[in-house]
Amino acid sequence: MTKSVSIAVTGDLFPNDRFYVADRPIDSGLDSALAVMGKADIRHATFLMPLSERGEAMEKVAVIRAHPAIAEDLPNLGLDLISLANNHTFDFGPDALSDTIEALTGAGSMVIGAGANLEAASKPVILTRNEVRVGFVAFSCLVPPGAAATADRPGISGIRVHSSYEVHPAWSVEEPGEPELVQIHTRVDPDDEARALEQIKAVRKEVDVLVVTVHWGYGAGERQAEYQQPLGHAFVDAGADVVFGHHVHGVQGVEIYQGRPILYSPGTFIGRQESEDPATLSELAQRLIADMTPDGYIAILEFTDNKLTSLVLNPTSHNDKGIPHISKGEEFERVSSRIIRGSSKLGTRMTVEGDRLVVDLS
Repeated sequence: MTKSVSIAVTGDLFPNDRFYVADRPIDSGLDSALAVMGKADIRHATFLMPLSERGEAMEKVAVIRAHPAIAEDLPNLGLDLISLANNHTFDFGPDALSDTIEALTGAGSMVIGAGANLEAASKPVILTRNEVRVGFVAFSCLVPPGAAATADRPGISGIRVHSSYEVHPAWSVEEPGEPELVQIHTRVDPDDEARALEQIKAVRKEVDVLVVTVHWGYGAGERQAEYQQPLGHAFVDAGADVVFGHHVHGVQGVEIYQGRPILYSPGTFIGRQESEDPATLSELAQRLIADMTPDGYIAILEFTDNKLTSLVLNPTSHNDKGIPHISKGEEFERVSSRIIRGSSKLGTRMTVEGDRLVVDLS
């Protein structure tokens, strides 16, 4: 008997205000996006906004948070599980993290990637649909100081990244201080990577399909950090059927490695409802926000007898209220062209079918 399961994954969620009023979204465009996601057996996204009025702001480039009442709108999205493994979950410390987990689970979503200690933050979620066991594990490669969970400290499931800087030996004396002369190298911490791969291998034995969800890369743009592709490949080699990346507020390409997809970035799904006063942000944060786009996509992955048989991307964009809709017309051309361009650089082909992109899995 043939067994099949479908999984929907989409971009970052970071609302700082309610997005439903009287059981209706504040913009009807959301209905088109939810109709696409609703076709899947399992729906997953990452949630960046701490929901708490407690805690003190951590010292970092940008901190965000919002009122826990926002969680009351989340059931409307139909998400089965939410990843909290990201660089904002711990913006206001352990009390705010606890409030966020309580708010999300109270709204009916399972949570992965953060918890009261490393064991809790690393705990996988396994869902059974149509007699298929689908496992999820979550990591973040963006690990602000103090945000990583340890054996006795709350936080996120982190994979730290080390940076080094190579300067051209001849040009540096002729053009001192020229930024273009510096080449930045990044690599994941070997101990953190080993722990993550062991976790993936252990969960692999318990499930039919395994999704590894990871917060990584740069905040905006089409470039990928040096460490990302080797880490994505290592996840697949350890047993991942899908690597679902996020963090970049813009769409990036899809790579097919060993017959398994690595989604480098599905962009943003629900954006911030209000703009922060730029004067309160650091110069770096302002530059990052200027490079962010409202674009994203909803990926629908179909598995038949535990093998990926279809991967379809549905481009989205959100309006000035941060509410997404399925892209059409010129907007579709803009978003899809970026996805196609990024995927082509990774050796992946896809075709346009109406308002969708169908990925060639060969």
